[in-house]
Amino acid sequence: MECVKRRGFRLPGDMTVAEWLDGAGQTGALRRRLWEPLCLAALNTPAERASAQLFANVLRDSLGSPRREDTDLLLPRVPLGQLLPEPAGDWLTTHGACIRLRHRVRTLARQTDSIQVDDQPFDAAVLAVAPQHAATLWPEAAVPNGFEPIATVYLQYPPDIKLPFPLQSLSGRLGQWVVDRGDGLLACVLSGHGDWETYDDAALAHVLDAELRISAPLLGASTIREKRATFAATPDLRRPDPQNGRLHIAGDYAWSDYPATLEGAIRSGLRAAHAILGN
Repeated sequence: MECVKRRGFRLPGDMTVAEWLDGAGQTGALRRRLWEPLCLAALNTPAERASAQLFANVLRDSLGSPRREDTDLLLPRVPLGQLLPEPAGDWLTTHGACIRLRHRVRTLARQTDSIQVDDQPFDAAVLAVAPQHAATLWPEAAVPNGFEPIATVYLQYPPDIKLPFPLQSLSGRLGQWVVDRGDGLLACVLSGHGDWETYDDAALAHVLDAELRISAPLLGASTIREKRATFAATPDLRRPDPQNGRLHIAGDYAWSDYPATLEGAIRSGLRAAHAILGN
């Protein structure tokens, strides 16, 4: 950490996290137990393919930050929808906005004095969709074209089962992280391409149950797999120009300092909003 601090958290753009750790002499237990799991959690990309510069940016604004609050671990008590999107939607509706849910935009077109969304003219528009959809709607946008998966395996035990900590790492063959959701429900999170993808849902739940070593019977299991959960945070990643005339691009992939994170998505959204209001 001190070495990358002295370099101002600047590393070669084509360097992977694994190459950086090799150069820093991080080859033992500290690498296996700290740096590689931290890289996978932050970038959702294994250290062998992950961008060292993006990882350094994350370290700069978290563990390497002089502000203590930047390392706070915040665990929501309610679903994320209740934290951000639903209150925002309520505020917009109260202030006269028209929200069209379940409406798929088909076309975007640049005009001299407007941006047309499905042939309807607007003074400005914000394109805030996943990169694979952005590429379809706005082909000139340089969006990432590689993706990494995430699976969440929910394991239900008797209601009195609790973990020592609400979030902890797993050091087994497949397990990475487990979150205690309360009432005996444990959520095992598997990030990035790996051996876990070769297991079907039942086999995956069986292996994770064994790795957890819970002294109670497994009552049930369910698995959610997202094949394109995030863009792959690899070196020299393609990023779009955030402003294309009256069209602004927002999303985690549009904030070049970060990997696929909520922080990057929010910052790019604020940038787009300020740019529009400033004009």
